[in-house]
Amino acid sequence: MVKLRINYEMGHHRIYQLIALRSFPILFAFTLFFNACTTLQPVQLPDEHTSAPSDAPLWQFLEGIRSDNWFILLNDGKNALEWRLTAIDSAVDSIDLQTFLWDFDTAGSLVLDRLLSAAERGVLVRILIDYTFLISEDPMLVALADHPKIEYRVFNPFKYRTSGFVSRQILNLNEFHRLDHRMHNKTMIVDNRIAIVGGRNLADEYFGLHNEANFRDLELLAGGPIVEKVSASFDDYFNDDWSLPIEMVTHIQPNFVDIDSVRHVKNSDIYKYVGKSPDVRQGLWENVVRKAFRGEAFLFVDKPPVGDPAADSSAPVQLAEQMVKLFDEAQEEVIILSAYLIPSIDLEGAVQRAVQRGVEVRILTNSIRSNNHLAAHSAYRKHINEMMADGAELHEVRVDAKDRHLYMF
Repeated sequence: MVKLRINYEMGHHRIYQLIALRSFPILFAFTLFFNACTTLQPVQLPDEHTSAPSDAPLWQFLEGIRSDNWFILLNDGKNALEWRLTAIDSAVDSIDLQTFLWDFDTAGSLVLDRLLSAAERGVLVRILIDYTFLISEDPMLVALADHPKIEYRVFNPFKYRTSGFVSRQILNLNEFHRLDHRMHNKTMIVDNRIAIVGGRNLADEYFGLHNEANFRDLELLAGGPIVEKVSASFDDYFNDDWSLPIEMVTHIQPNFVDIDSVRHVKNSDIYKYVGKSPDVRQGLWENVVRKAFRGEAFLFVDKPPVGDPAADSSAPVQLAEQMVKLFDEAQEEVIILSAYLIPSIDLEGAVQRAVQRGVEVRILTNSIRSNNHLAAHSAYRKHINEMMADGAELHEVRVDAKDRHLYMF
């Protein structure tokens, strides 16, 4: 039997930025002065919870094949996108989608189109996205949320919104310590029966569709009892006081022309999704469930903030504490794949203790050329010598890897 632990990506990702300004207009300075007196407040809404697992014929059929936990590794982008779209098309009752970033490029538009199609046939769609990279999308997003079967919430939004990333950051400087807490979770749950969890945002570079960028990620397509725990985690974030309906954080009117335009892929030559009949989809699901891995599963996830995210500088720590515990419980081997590796003092100590017990520790992260955040890589460089001195085996992904073509279209 395979014992599998699902490490859910950290719920809040701290973002540090240095903004250099050569000039600062007096009017802008006055704006900042008056803005400093007001902050965005959390909103308490009635709790909503994912429905019980669907009893639709497809899911009952699959449960007859296997009712325990099962898992499929989504290693390459094409497979990950194909199963994401197939899962959306299979939905009967509900879809819960949580992500940090959503670009409306080829992959993002395909997901949007299938979600709208699901809502149009009566599926309840709940969307929760971090607010960091929502720039100039308010009219389209408000139109999306206007659909009677779609709820769209944004996590920890900025009070002052502009069409520029830098200007928005400046206008909200007085709330930096709150806005420094971001939601990095990515998951999609369909009918509370299957879930996709892992590292991929919704953008072409995460699915091998981008001409230059290639963000290699891993995901799991999961079924069985573990799915309800993933749903519970989604509910925790969706019901958090800092998850606000999109229409509450903007005064811009919905633009239904925009949403109709965005849902249609402009360049279908890059990737073309072909919808499948219910019988074909059932055959695909049956095949994947029969060959899936099985095993015991644990879900590790940071908790969303209670009250002001800036009030507790130590939060979140749940996932970090669990990682240290896993190291201390390891008996033979620990393997880590992490795009950004900046170990805490506690984690470095856990690595050292594990190696001293005879546990093999292997770590794969980005090289400086394959890293899109130089600040993160600079911080990581300070830990290389100590981790290797402790006995960890450290590897870095090359930007010119020989198998790169296998993961890009």
